[in-house]
Amino acid sequence: MSRSKEKCTEFVRKLPSFFRGLLWFMDFDKIDVLRDRESILYQVLGKGRMEHIRYAEGLYGKEEILKFAKRNLVDAKDIPDEFARKIIEKGEIWIGAEK
Repeated sequence: MSRSKEKCTEFVRKLPSFFRGLLWFMDFDKIDVLRDRESILYQVLGKGRMEHIRYAEGLYGKEEILKFAKRNLVDAKDIPDEFARKIIEKGEIWIGAEK
């Protein structure tokens, strides 16, 4: 079992309600954190607030988020959010840092 799946089993496989606006294009009540991981992470890194990033870090782990970012968000200039852009440019995730 991957680290991501291990961490997700510790959580309910549904997201808290503060993700609803971020994932407006999905049927929120049918979102599964394992099946929909790619869409969730793309939105979190592109448009999420600190609370989204912290929750995703607890759910998937820093390493998984960074791997996803490097694999899917090839060019940092394509990422609209400055905070998420720094994650990719520096190759780090600053979970717990205050904005």
